[in-house]
Amino acid sequence: MFEGRAYPDGIVPFPRTLIGQGFFPGGDGLWRDAKRLKQLSPCPFPRSGIMFLGNDFGSLDGFNKLKLHENPPTWRFLRRRIELAGVSGALGFFTNAYLGLRSDRDALAHPISNPRYRDLCAEFLDFQLQCQSPQLVVVLGDRPSELIEHVLGCVSASLGQLICASRSGNRIGILKVSHPYSDLNKTAESIEGEAETLRAAWQRICKMTDNDQSKRQN
Repeated sequence: MFEGRAYPDGIVPFPRTLIGQGFFPGGDGLWRDAKRLKQLSPCPFPRSGIMFLGNDFGSLDGFNKLKLHENPPTWRFLRRRIELAGVSGALGFFTNAYLGLRSDRDALAHPISNPRYRDLCAEFLDFQLQCQSPQLVVVLGDRPSELIEHVLGCVSASLGQLICASRSGNRIGILKVSHPYSDLNKTAESIEGEAETLRAAWQRICKMTDNDQSKRQN
């Protein structure tokens, strides 16, 4: 699509796939127990679960350093939110809105303005939604919001606000939260608030899904 290349200038392919923990497409995007971070996940692909949607996997340099750092801050803080929320991590598929790796730290800004690249990423995000059929999409930070809202045709949500979209007749909840890395500067009370937001959103969307199924049966 890009003059014979997989990605536009500023974005490069992954040099390898992580064996252990990692957001898709750099890793398998599946949950692991804290003691199994470097091993294959025992969890099956979570259909009808939760999609945790990040922006992108970061830079090529950062990816190559992951062999030394298997539990970076984003994972540690997100794991803590999920566990505090009392939500099973096995329900989650952890993925990114934008494909490829940045060739340098700030390389993503230019490709995002490239309509062909945005269309490619939107098409693939739509495919991921089709494969997983999640009940809830948790958007991590502001940057992935535009793409998921474009794919699902919904309006922008504020932080902590649960909105609903429809896909193939099924309801999908969308919850935008602050990026987990921001927990580095938060109080314990604020972090517990993030966890409570996730817990309440999951309980609410499950209840609405059960009501939808009940109406269909009746």
